[in-house]
Amino acid sequence: MTDSYTELRLSSAMSFLQASSTPEELANEAGKLGYKSLALADFGGVYGIPRFVKACMDVGVRPIVGAKLHVDMRSVFASPRPEAQSKPPEILLLCETEKGYENLCELLTEGHATQEKGECVVDLQTLERLKEGIVALVGGCEGPLFLAKTKEQTYGALVKLMSIFGRSNIFVDIQRHNDPEQEHKNRLVMQIAESLNVRSIATNDVRYHKKERGRLFDCFTAIRRHQTLDDCIPYLEKAHMRYLETPRNMIQRFHDFPELLRNTQKLSERLAFSLSRVPYRFPRFTEGDEFQLLRDLVAKGIKERYKEVTPKVENLVNHELDVIKRLQLAGYFLLVWDIVKFCKDNGILAQGRGSAANSIVCYALYITAIDPVAYDLLFERFLSEERGEWPDIDLDLPSGDAREKVIQYVYEKYGRRSVGMTATFITYRQKGAIREMGKVFGLDPARIEKLADMVANFEFPDEPDIIVQSAKEVGLDLEDRRVLAFLWAVREAQDLPRHLSQHNGGLVICGGRLDRVVPLEPARMKGRTVIQWDKEDLADLRIIKVDLLGLGMLSAISDALKLVERHYGAKVELASIPPDDKEVFQMLQKANTVGVFQVESRA
Repeated sequence: MTDSYTELRLSSAMSFLQASSTPEELANEAGKLGYKSLALADFGGVYGIPRFVKACMDVGVRPIVGAKLHVDMRSVFASPRPEAQSKPPEILLLCETEKGYENLCELLTEGHATQEKGECVVDLQTLERLKEGIVALVGGCEGPLFLAKTKEQTYGALVKLMSIFGRSNIFVDIQRHNDPEQEHKNRLVMQIAESLNVRSIATNDVRYHKKERGRLFDCFTAIRRHQTLDDCIPYLEKAHMRYLETPRNMIQRFHDFPELLRNTQKLSERLAFSLSRVPYRFPRFTEGDEFQLLRDLVAKGIKERYKEVTPKVENLVNHELDVIKRLQLAGYFLLVWDIVKFCKDNGILAQGRGSAANSIVCYALYITAIDPVAYDLLFERFLSEERGEWPDIDLDLPSGDAREKVIQYVYEKYGRRSVGMTATFITYRQKGAIREMGKVFGLDPARIEKLADMVANFEFPDEPDIIVQSAKEVGLDLEDRRVLAFLWAVREAQDLPRHLSQHNGGLVICGGRLDRVVPLEPARMKGRTVIQWDKEDLADLRIIKVDLLGLGMLSAISDALKLVERHYGAKVELASIPPDDKEVFQMLQKANTVGVFQVESRA
């Protein structure tokens, strides 16, 4: 019998209400328990993979990358149909190679493309087309074999999936949760798998890192079903066994099936894909010499910006260009320049902000309007070889249609499958957690709403006693077990992800197919897609984003500049506005700043 075990069916809270522990909690627990390797496969995406990989590496656990999705198998289950299910069967896909990862990302993109938010379904033809480099696990309580109503359906489903993936790339994973009905189904499925020479493996379908977190998983199940805990009892776990067990305990659980344990380890050793091989590259702006083009544009801009090009200006330009050349970032600056040029050509005011103002290259390209020489600004605050960070240029644009026109220009120029908005993960904050958990436990709505109104909307209090005292003040009985469980659930839900949203303006642009680097999902706004990683994930993976931020005040400034030109015949450039206008300073001294952006209040 093997003396090691790898959990290959594990979901995190990045599955959005389908698990109740973060990727970091699962990785850290795996390190404590002595795991050598561990797979993460969240539903519908690779949302948690970057942070999972990082956390695993920190504790010496080898991470394995995967995801779960639904498969439309109506042709297989044509007659008789399986028991009524609201969703199609689910399969788990693990990446063996770099090609497998690219195919997984594309599968997930296809799965989201035509579905409602939060759903991911592919058909068998798409699965067939994008199967290379992927290993499929088809067991599990939500898988096609366990949802099948008859032995014939189970056999037919396995035959069909085997014909797609091949016998060596499909495995039936078995869980054992002290459930007699599950055990009966396990025996049937393993018999069918053996008859087809398909290997079975052992998994635990992990949804939380510690047993006690199973209670929160029950709460999330009730939230998903829009029911109270009492009403969804048939759908809750009979025992909270889907936590990360020790390898020794998993080996003991399957002691009578040593072959499953051996198969599990052999498979885990095959899954060698590393996220360090993510196939991202920045798009080439031109097939010619990008750096020479950048140098020419900067030289032209410097002559326009400065009446006299002093040695100090020349030295600063050469220094910045040398750094940009060594870091191979000419294409990035050209891309941002092109967006600014599009704005200028279309009468859209665009203004670079932040540390980009420290760059004379950005000033020469008209990305920013601040002369870094005049104000003796330090370029290394913006871009430094020693820091090892990518530059971050934020472009402020007038909010509304003008900004959307710029965003759509980027999509059209680089391709719909090569551009995506950066994600942000909406997490549980106190007010939302109180409202949702109040419904889960069937507490009085009026008291729950009053409690939600009493607490801060953005932060959890540092002292647990605050919410307890507030609950007492609104009339909740602190001796009621339901109330105590409610308060516990509110605290445990802190910072766990609720759903995916999109960043204010971060755009990721890829040379080639972005949907082979990270899956894309349709955004709420028509014509946009959102990737499955946030800005921290992108920074960890060294993927560059461009921020196109909508600013209502910039719309007002743009309108003001047009009015000045119309009524006074003067064309005003932001860079030409004097920084020492006496009347402006007199206005500031009098605090007559209502309506003046960024200085109208103490904040």
